[in-house]
Order: sequence, then C-alpha cells, then structure tokens
Amino acid sequence: MASSCPCRGIDKEGIFERDGVYCVVGPRYVLAVAQALASETRLQILALLAGGMKSLDEISAELGQSKANISNQIKRLEDEGLVYGYYEAGRRGIKKLVQTRFRAAVLALTPEGLQAACGGEEP
Repeated sequence: MASSCPCRGIDKEGIFERDGVYCVVGPRYVLAVAQALASETRLQILALLAGGMKSLDEISAELGQSKANISNQIKRLEDEGLVYGYYEAGRRGIKKLVQTRFRAAVLALTPEGLQAACGGEEP
C-alpha cells in the first residue's frame, strides 16, 4: 500500500474505520472479525452490499434464503460493525435497509504489522 494508507498512524489495538477502510488491529479484534467473515452466506451478503444498499427482502431473494436466516446473518455482521442497518417505511410496513461500512479491510496482529502493511518499515 502507498503512504496514503488510511490506517497509517494507528498505534493501538482496536477496530477503526477511516475513509471507507476497516482497520483491524490486534489478535482479539482480528479473531472477532474473522469469525464474522467465516460464513459463506455472510461473505455473499457483503459482496451484494459492495454494489450498494439493499433491503433485507432483496438480499433474501438474491441469495435464495429465508428472511429470518438473512436477518440473523446481518445481525452477526452488525455486531462486528461490518454493516449497518436502518428502517424505512415501505409499501407494506417497515423494511430494513442494510449497507456496508467499508470498501476494503486491513487486518494486522500488531500496530507495527499494520504500519508495515501501510508501506512503513518492517517490524
């Protein structure tokens, strides 16, 4: 990555969103995000959301899965801050819309590793 890496300068463990990049630093945080991503359905949801905001109904229809299952999967992604949802009035009641929080992610076990990934010196 070039020196314009949005994660540059982060010197502590945690999860940070900068300019559409999800910066995940530290074993505990990497594990939590990795567990959230460890599902084919959740990865498919993120791939769909890369194209823009979608409703729960649209995601369910596109993946051919029940709304209940998709809702559970989205909840898991929301718990780790990977997506966010909000409710809007629809033609037949309220519908949930979901959007991804990032366009890229950088996962590092240490702040030094993060800086190396951002084009800094090797740790």
